[in-house]
Amino acid sequence: MSQAMSPRTKYMLMNCAIAVTLVYKLWKGAPIAVILIVGVVMFTLVNVVMYFAAKKSTSSPNT
Repeated sequence: MSQAMSPRTKYMLMNCAIAVTLVYKLWKGAPIAVILIVGVVMFTLVNVVMYFAAKKSTSSPNT
């Protein structure tokens, strides 16, 4: 049986996905100001959500 993915790996994959998306948008010609704003919002949002999800999963007992 496979093990669950570690939170650190999830953080890395989510942040890499956002970075690749922003680089692609830059390559396609999106304005830099929009990319910066979206990047700050997305990185913050994803990391906060992942933090609370990891915190909730460690505090709940396994059944």
